[in-house]
Amino acid sequence: MPPQKLWRQLNTYKKFDKILLDVVDQGIRDILGETAVQFIYNYLERSFSLRRDDIPEKLEIFAEGLEEMLGSGAKVVEKFVLRNIYFHFGVNYQEREGYRFSDYIREIEVKLSCPHPKSGGTNFEQERLR
Repeated sequence: MPPQKLWRQLNTYKKFDKILLDVVDQGIRDILGETAVQFIYNYLERSFSLRRDDIPEKLEIFAEGLEEMLGSGAKVVEKFVLRNIYFHFGVNYQEREGYRFSDYIREIEVKLSCPHPKSGGTNFEQERLR
């Protein structure tokens, strides 16, 4: 693969990851307040060794940590994040039985043709993320 294409793929991942993290931050902030953002990230890092920047690669751990900390409130945060990230990319969000937070994020990555390398995808280009 040409170096330019690899660079573009890497940039696409980084942009998607940054948008996802920004939407997660905003979701926590809007629902629980500014103080909760840092508190939750500290908890995830202490209890799950999950740093904020690693969330896009470790979605299942993120969801597990949120649920352990917030109980049923984790679903409220997850739904808020999902609706906002789908809206951000102009994709229709629909709840599906049996889907987890990570399934929805991977679904939007596929719809945008930029699956994260950790989720096994191979087609990373998407002009909207540039």
